[in-house]
This record gives sequence, C-alpha cells and structure tokens, in this order.
Amino acid sequence: MLTKELRQLQEWGLLSRKEYPVIPPKTEYRLTNLGDTLRPIMQSMADWGLSHRSEIVDEGGSGGQ
Repeated sequence: MLTKELRQLQEWGLLSRKEYPVIPPKTEYRLTNLGDTLRPIMQSMADWGLSHRSEIVDEGGSGGQ
C-alpha cells in the first residue's frame, strides 16, 4: 500500500525517487519543488492535531464519532 501511494505522489510530481545499486536495496524519496509547496499546509494540519490532541485522545481515538 505504501509503495502504491509513493508511486502516485511521484506520478503527480510531488516526490522524486532515487534507487541505489546496493544490497540490501536502498531507495530514497525527496519532495520536489512542487511537493515542497505543501509544507505550510502539512504544518497547519500538524498544528491542528497538536492543539486538539486531548479532544481526540479523550474520545478513545474514535475521532469524535
């Protein structure tokens, strides 16, 4: 599942992928310039999660449902 998501992000131009010819296999992913434009959005989401953590945890992880 993770591989599928990483490939989709790569197709959208948000990630770049570099494979190294070593054993064991090594693959490195990096944000592209386009992907880097998502940083402020992701930071806002992380900030929201931290500021609402007690509410989320109090609900037993059910997300308030």
